Amino acid sequence: MRPALLLLLVHGLSVAAVSARTWHIFPNGSGDAPTIQAGIDSAVTGDTVELAAGTYLGSGNKDVDYMGKPVTVRSASGNPEDCFIDCEATVTDRHRAFVFQSQETEASRLEGVTIRNGWGPNAPPLNQSNGGAIYCNRASPTIENCVFENNHATNGAAIYLLEFSHPELMSCSFTENPAGDKGGGIYLFQNCYPTVADCEFIGNTAGNGGGVCADEGSFPTFVRCVFADNRARVYGGGVYCRLFSPAVLRECSFVGDSARHGGGLAAFSSCPEIRDCAFTENRADLHGGGVHCESASHASVEGCLFRGNESENGGGLACWSPNSAPRVSGSRFLENRAVYGGGIWASASSPGIIDCILTGNYAGDLGGGIMCTNGGAPVVERSLVAWNEALRGGGLACWPTNSDATVVASTFYGNTAPNGSELYCRGSWLEVERTIVVAGVGSEAVRCVDPTHPPTFTCVDVFGHPSGDWVGCIEDQSGINGDFSADPLFCDAPAGDFTLRGDSPCLPGQHPDGFDCGLIGAFGEGCTGPTAVEHTSWGGVKAMFR
Repeated sequence: MRPALLLLLVHGLSVAAVSARTWHIFPNGSGDAPTIQAGIDSAVTGDTVELAAGTYLGSGNKDVDYMGKPVTVRSASGNPEDCFIDCEATVTDRHRAFVFQSQETEASRLEGVTIRNGWGPNAPPLNQSNGGAIYCNRASPTIENCVFENNHATNGAAIYLLEFSHPELMSCSFTENPAGDKGGGIYLFQNCYPTVADCEFIGNTAGNGGGVCADEGSFPTFVRCVFADNRARVYGGGVYCRLFSPAVLRECSFVGDSARHGGGLAAFSSCPEIRDCAFTENRADLHGGGVHCESASHASVEGCLFRGNESENGGGLACWSPNSAPRVSGSRFLENRAVYGGGIWASASSPGIIDCILTGNYAGDLGGGIMCTNGGAPVVERSLVAWNEALRGGGLACWPTNSDATVVASTFYGNTAPNGSELYCRGSWLEVERTIVVAGVGSEAVRCVDPTHPPTFTCVDVFGHPSGDWVGCIEDQSGINGDFSADPLFCDAPAGDFTLRGDSPCLPGQHPDGFDCGLIGAFGEGCTGPTAVEHTSWGGVKAMFR
């Protein structure tokens, strides 16, 4: 490159860097421009509109339009607790804070402010109010370290995202924003792909999606977000995914959220991906205290915790209606409560429950750990179901007709019920293989109400039930197909260690009747067996020292 051309390029870059200006704005109208809008109007690419501490009111400080400019509006201190944009809106005099509707990119930034008392104006064609604080249409700004409180709208009381809006929201707080229909914190509609990281949604309300509603083909990603004490009248206290909106959630927490369906999260014809999240003490009136999946919602739930959630059906998780087949893996369901299905409830759906732990859950009627009904067909594999309690089926219950569960390589221990301490079925096919069923309390291990639908057991160890092991509807299966009754020799079951001792009859090659069953139960060898004693004569002992 010629020196003159290189010098010209360097000079051009230097001029561009120097030309970026900071416009200082004050609440009283003094400064480089009288209002926030005037500051943006004056700014050029790369400029910053910096807001001094205080409360910004009146025309020019609300309904602010970025007009597509790649500029930053930020508080001078970076602290949203001392820089407020008050929209002063009412139901009859509606204003929001900001509008992004000119294809803004991530270079259009909003940082470190609190937006309060916004009310989205009514808009055609439905004359609905959308976006109480911020409205984005085909725009993708960056919004960081902002607070949204007491904003109102029909949809998206705080933020409304429409059609191909892909903003980044980081370290923001959404508090007590009420939406009349959807999305107290955020509503996104049609092909929106926002990334939301390290944000809090607290005390927001809506008809559907108290914290967030993703609707009609939207694809949000939430990372390390908190959803607490949000409420929805119908679906999704914390988050609602509707109509082909497969949200991705990573390391999020749902605490104290409530709704009619899906206290923490609800999915309707959507397939959210939920990984390493915690659902704690959420409540649903009807379905899914923690999570509810309905109408072909194939959610993926991996490595999650469900603790202390409540609902009538499915204290932890509920799957309802045909073709909903969530895959639940590596997750724990602890101390959830319901009338039906304390941990998990499956109605006309087929969840896969793999490598999970269900302990201490309670159902007032059926299925302390798991219940399937109305054609539900869960598959339980390599899972622990222990210390759950119900009236019928302390561990698992299938009722009524054609609710067919399959249990493979799992461990049922210490579940309690006066009718089928471990397993209960009525008019349903129950297939159990390579499973340990041990130490149930309150009744026989298995109760079958309809003798025309006996369960099928293969390589199952049923042991330690005071009211009977191989009795009732399974009495003719003992000793055949690898079924037997023997102490499985857990390493320390009372302490929650259900791995097997080295001399367990449930380990591969150690079946008491010689059947080739492989590993029986959810866990393999975890401790050694008793040391073998070799008998020898006194002469043999003396010979060892010669």
